[in-house]
Amino acid sequence: MSYDDAQFSVVLDKGTLDALLPNGDEDAVADILNMFEEVGRVLRIGGRYVCISLAQKHIVDTVLKYFPESGWMTRVHCLLKDGFADGGDEFPLPVFAFIFTKFKKLPGSTPIVEFAIGEDGTLGRHNFVEDLSKVIEETQNYSLIKHNLHKRLEPGEQIQLELHSPETSRLRFTLTVVDRTSSAQKSNKFAIFIVPQGREVEWMFSTDPGRAHLAESAGFQRLVVVCLQRGQSYGSLDSIQDELSQKVMELAPKGSDKNIKVPFLSIGEDIGNRKVVYEGKSELSGDFVVEDVGSGDGNMYRRLIFLSSKDIVQSEVLLKRETSKNAAGGKKNKKKKKTTQRDTEGAIIIDNSSLSVEHQHGMVASLAIIDDILTKIATKLKLLIIGLGGGNLPMFLHMHFKQVHMDVVELDSAVVDVAKKWFGLQTDDRLKVYTDDGIRFIKELAQQETGNHPSRYDAVIFDVDSKDTTVGMAAPPEAFVELDFLLKVKEILNPSGALVMNLACRNQEKRTEVLGKIKNCFDLVCSTHFEESVNEVVCACSRAPSMDTENVMEKWRTNAIELTNIAEKSRENDDLDLDLSGCMVDLKIL
Repeated sequence: MSYDDAQFSVVLDKGTLDALLPNGDEDAVADILNMFEEVGRVLRIGGRYVCISLAQKHIVDTVLKYFPESGWMTRVHCLLKDGFADGGDEFPLPVFAFIFTKFKKLPGSTPIVEFAIGEDGTLGRHNFVEDLSKVIEETQNYSLIKHNLHKRLEPGEQIQLELHSPETSRLRFTLTVVDRTSSAQKSNKFAIFIVPQGREVEWMFSTDPGRAHLAESAGFQRLVVVCLQRGQSYGSLDSIQDELSQKVMELAPKGSDKNIKVPFLSIGEDIGNRKVVYEGKSELSGDFVVEDVGSGDGNMYRRLIFLSSKDIVQSEVLLKRETSKNAAGGKKNKKKKKTTQRDTEGAIIIDNSSLSVEHQHGMVASLAIIDDILTKIATKLKLLIIGLGGGNLPMFLHMHFKQVHMDVVELDSAVVDVAKKWFGLQTDDRLKVYTDDGIRFIKELAQQETGNHPSRYDAVIFDVDSKDTTVGMAAPPEAFVELDFLLKVKEILNPSGALVMNLACRNQEKRTEVLGKIKNCFDLVCSTHFEESVNEVVCACSRAPSMDTENVMEKWRTNAIELTNIAEKSRENDDLDLDLSGCMVDLKIL
């Protein structure tokens, strides 16, 4: 250009960069870099190059490489369009204003990169240029999603979005858009459902079928299910409504009146409570948290959750507050129970004498299929449990059945430490925990000289999750259901013993394959499904009963009732919420 150096305060580019750089061609990029040099030459220090662009990826890559490396401050505004919720065929991609401010490059300085939604939006600062590039891409994707959401979603389709705090960039809300499959009344067009903290792991809020059921029950054409994130402060339902009111209107179906107040729904009148009591990192499973949460049944629970699968509860145990009957120094503390353990705060009692996870009730009930279970439970029942978690299942068995002897194998030493410190796990001669690979442990037992079979078990229980998300099976890991390994399991079982397995498999073809392998190894295979859960308990016997199906089922129910009675007696005067015979109702021989 013919202008003098440092002659201007502002250079405005409205679409020129986009026109001159339609792709990432090397020659075109070289011309653009020459253009940037000229822009920098004619601008004063503190002057600004304002570039209006659609921010295609090759454009973003080019400008975010040149200007930050040259010491310029970079600020990007996504320019909002009015009336988006009214629908229409407007251009779906957002327009961006890049504002580059010229400074002298200082050695060792960190580039300043900022992003805002709207001309007056709150600025969020990013530590790396790559983060800014990602935010731009996510904003473009969000704009396309909003455009598509003006149409009705396909049956079974659900779209999930994440909203991050503009100040901290931390995840604040997860929004899932669900359309009713049946036609809705015109008056019930659009609503928002706030999931109380701690309840996001429940079937109705964490699965596609659950959310579809919720949308049908709510009776709105479109329901946006909002989950709150741990580590954030929300105040109240009203404050959440104020925070989301403007943003959620962007997700309204076509024809929604943006002047009508959108209904906000929830369960109860508060947002629930959740407190992270411990954060840790496992070399095997990554970051995890131990958190205390209130639940819809009015109880408090302690949960172990791995953040790689944050909607799945790895372990859960009931918590109780100390009362005058069991508090230290209380008048009625003469018979303090041995089945509870006070945590480090002193106000919370860990109640390992109950089971809060549904499939674990089914696992205990499955012991009823062992032929001589009532004799064994009164003399000596030997169990091998693979997978410790918080230790609630082995602690429950240890407390209620005084002749049960257990070997528990857990691969992750971090989980063993957490179970002892935060979930009340206590070991003794009847409950031993080994930090080992469960597969290796079983294979070594099968190879040992058994003699009079001292190492044989009355039941082997698999309650272990899979880290491989590609096979459609959350539990157990695929190696646990290989034919050769199942035969090793059979070798370490007594002739009347049973394999009990927590199977969580959404892939029906894979489930059929797994059950087929178990049938190839064992004479009798049964399964219990649980309503509103992908989990099922599969149990298998090495020796099928000689009696007919009706009689054998009656015998199992009788065994289950007797096991419940034994457990109830161990609670002295307290009620025990355990109905093992009820678990037998849905038990089917495969």
